[in-house]
Formats: sequence, C-alpha cells, structure tokens
Amino acid sequence: MKIGIIGAIKKEIIFLLKKIKKCKRKKIGNFKFYDGYLHDINIIILQSGIGKVSASIVTTMLITHYNPNVIINIGSAGSINPLLKIKNIILPNKTCYYDVDVSIFTYPIGQIPKYPRFFLINYKLLNIAKKCIYRLKYKFQEGLILTGDSFIYKKNMLKSIHNNFPSAIAIDMESTAIAQVCYNFKKPILIIRAISDFANKCATWSFKKNIKKASYCATQVVEEILKIL
Repeated sequence: MKIGIIGAIKKEIIFLLKKIKKCKRKKIGNFKFYDGYLHDINIIILQSGIGKVSASIVTTMLITHYNPNVIINIGSAGSINPLLKIKNIILPNKTCYYDVDVSIFTYPIGQIPKYPRFFLINYKLLNIAKKCIYRLKYKFQEGLILTGDSFIYKKNMLKSIHNNFPSAIAIDMESTAIAQVCYNFKKPILIIRAISDFANKCATWSFKKNIKKASYCATQVVEEILKIL
C-alpha cells in the first residue's frame, strides 16, 4: 500500500513531516516530495502550493512519478455552515468548483464540459475515515465541499455560493482540482480537512490564528486511517 498525501501549505503537512520515518527527499521541478513510512505504510507527502493549478500539477506529478494506491488531501477549510465550529472535521462525500461557469452552454454552475459536476469521494475510504473520527471523538460533518481560486471573506461572494450550492458545508482552494486529476487517473481520493475560519470579514485573522490547530486535528484523523489500512 502506497499513499500520497497532499497539503497546500507547510502548516497543513508539518505534523506528518515530523513523524515520517526513513524519509527520502526528492525535488521534482519546484516541488519537494517526502517519501517514507508512517505506521508501516509507505507515504509520499508533498506541499502543492495554494490554488487549483498548483494542486493539479502536483497531483499529476505524484501519480506519474510514484503511482500511489490512494491519495489523501489534508488541510483546512472555511465553514459555510453555521453548525460547524473551529477544528471540526470536514469529511466531503463530493466536491465541486464554485467558480466555474459555462452555463451559457446549458451546463450547471460548477461543471466543466465532459466532466461530472460533482467528483465523488471513494465510499470505502469514507467509511474508514468515519470510524477513525468516531474513535478520536472529534466532531465532523459529511457533505459537499467547494473549491475556487479566491479566499472567501466577502458577503456578496458567500451569498452567490449559497445561492448556487445551498447544501455546501465548506470551501477551499484545492480539493476539487485534486479530485478531478484523480478522476482522470482513476485513483481513489479521500479529503480530510478541518475548519479554520468562517468565510466572513474575520476570515483572514481566523485562518492565521487557527490553521495550526485545524491541521493538527486533520493530521490525527489521517494517522488513525493509516493504522488500519
């Protein structure tokens, strides 16, 4: 079993990097790959950088150079559901772009032509993740996570997202791009994120304050998953 783990920024992968054993570092282009072991599972950890394009590049490189059996996207997310609190775990069962609009050609908001509107998360991995979260006694919510290339903090942006995706629970800037690449290569994907902010006027302050706490919680879940895979 070989698992690729992708985080956008170093704070989202730092706890795993501190624990990885027999680590071999390799630089490909501008990206660093950390290939080692954790709980007797071969893992490859990498920092994608922020945004959809960087996430797509890194995921493609990960698959072509290392061919992992499973890809896990780890990190933080902004809550757009009032029931979610800081550090709560987001366990997406599907993901979509909120900033894709080719509706003039009759496609619904979020859908890229020749692709599904929603990219589905692997059902078996979801069930494993749920068991691990229950074991850790963390609060979590399952549902739709949205991705776009903007850090959401303005009311008008959030209102538009709610109008187009009323059931969405959280937003980020990478997960759907990673899921789209996995869809192309037929790789199972799991997304584990924790809430760092509420996508409001205090979002930047909240993100900076809580990113480390959120990342730690997400890391704990990933570790539990590695123990039973």
